[in-house]
Amino acid sequence: MARSFERTVRKNSKQLNQQRKKSGQQVSGTPGVDIFKGRSLLFPIFLIGLAFLYLFMSTFLVKAPMTTWDWVTMLLYVFLAVIFLLRRPYLKIGNSTIATIKGNRERSIGVDDIVKFRIEPGSVVIEHNGRGKRWVFTKLLNRYDTDAITERLLRFAKSHQITVETYEQK
Repeated sequence: MARSFERTVRKNSKQLNQQRKKSGQQVSGTPGVDIFKGRSLLFPIFLIGLAFLYLFMSTFLVKAPMTTWDWVTMLLYVFLAVIFLLRRPYLKIGNSTIATIKGNRERSIGVDDIVKFRIEPGSVVIEHNGRGKRWVFTKLLNRYDTDAITERLLRFAKSHQITVETYEQK
């Protein structure tokens, strides 16, 4: 009986969250979580360039006509570029964790692992002592709203006593 009740609650909360998301309200399952979405443009442009380079090389530099596999390869490059264009990178700031998508999966760090935040005009850097490099969120490459991210990270740093370095433009 308990498992069926849990499934019913999960199903109803999922429907309620979908209705709230459509109306622009905050989702009930994640209070205090702010999500900042960007747009990845550099890698899709690179893939489209590779597709056109492949088309150019297959058409003009080779004496034989283009085969079906040449067209399939070129179209797969374009399809991959569309996938990367539609899959938006994000930064999710919760009460005690920060998460982002790195390497096609979500990575998160807790408050204990964060060393400092470095805020520059047009970019935000999160330095942590975990595995991997620091996390950089820029307005130029991934089209993040760095001003809103800065405001939220300052509140996060104040509540968890994390050092913040700010650099002004000269």
